[in-house]
Amino acid sequence: MDATFLKHLADPAAAATIRRVTRMCHLRVWPSKINSIEVIKDPSPGRRLLLGRAIAEWCGSSALLPWPPQILQLAGHAALRGENNCEIPKEMQQVLVPTEEDSREDQNRAQLWVRESEDAFDRAHGEVRQELQDILKEKGLHGQWPTAAAFLDEEWSKPENQQHFTQLFWTHFDLPGEPPANLFALSEAWRIFMDAFGASVYDRAVAKEQKRNPPGVMDLLQVVYLSMHTAARILVTNDKGLATTATAILSGRYPNVRVMDAESFLGRSPA
Repeated sequence: MDATFLKHLADPAAAATIRRVTRMCHLRVWPSKINSIEVIKDPSPGRRLLLGRAIAEWCGSSALLPWPPQILQLAGHAALRGENNCEIPKEMQQVLVPTEEDSREDQNRAQLWVRESEDAFDRAHGEVRQELQDILKEKGLHGQWPTAAAFLDEEWSKPENQQHFTQLFWTHFDLPGEPPANLFALSEAWRIFMDAFGASVYDRAVAKEQKRNPPGVMDLLQVVYLSMHTAARILVTNDKGLATTATAILSGRYPNVRVMDAESFLGRSPA
């Protein structure tokens, strides 16, 4: 779930529906560190406290899902050992839950950190868009891929692209040496992450008509959480841009995964 869904966790009627749905589907609501950061930076003290308490209640005795790059680090080390799963160590099991004691400084720090992260993400894509557009026109490929899913399947998945960008991120996440050749076979977390990055490249730099309000880095990182369980998983968001891109990344490309809006998930409109 992303920030657009958090308010439903604090609503008694919606919470009862969520518990019924998750119980029937053998699912669980597992708040994340990104959810908590979004709450801490909320300008409304009352809303921060309300949503913070809801996060704490839904976490129960469990910790928040960690920062996605930490999941990728764990998955990378596991892949180097030839393993396809990883345990979240105790030191990563944080319960970063907003409280009444949170200061304005905490809020400002969270807002600044998110803003700087999103600005850097925007700049990185903006700096290459014109160059990529010119190259695509020169090669007769301008508008070649009508959707992000087509770009991922037909171009992004080429070995030379995968190897180049995977090595860049492998180094960025302070993992040793080179990624194993079978990394994507071992690690769905890495496969989803790389597809999410490829989708952002499409939305922001490759698409003939650049998407308005494409999902930011905080939004896209959340799809990594879906790798934590493979039997059944749902991303719930009312952010239309994220829903469109996440569907392109996930639908038909990963098993047992759905992208839904809050109303469909809560049974208030057809799924």
